Amino acid sequence: MTREEIKNKMESYIHEKKGVTFIELERIMTDAGFNWKGELEFGALDNNMVYWKGWSQDAIDLFNELTQEKAVETDVTAPLTYMIDGRVLNYPEATRVQNYKKPHWVPIILNPKRGGKK
Repeated sequence: MTREEIKNKMESYIHEKKGVTFIELERIMTDAGFNWKGELEFGALDNNMVYWKGWSQDAIDLFNELTQEKAVETDVTAPLTYMIDGRVLNYPEATRVQNYKKPHWVPIILNPKRGGKK
């Protein structure tokens, strides 16, 4: 499966299911044979606000392309959403947008862009 096909599969899944976690995206990438595992974390790192970690740069680039080029957007969710999927980050939860001294987790989900088209 090509990179573009994986991105399209992820987009279709988000539009069908809504409220998609990074764990679900990892399953899609794994099923497609895409090497997403790495040591990087991503988010608003200048503020120590982390969306997720354990991805390669190529996987982070794929996520960024998905949110920038496609009809997909992120929304903040409760940590329970990730608990249900079986994994959470071992950081305190970011309760507001600010500069944190230590990493804080911002649990987000992916949804179809409001007013966007598939």
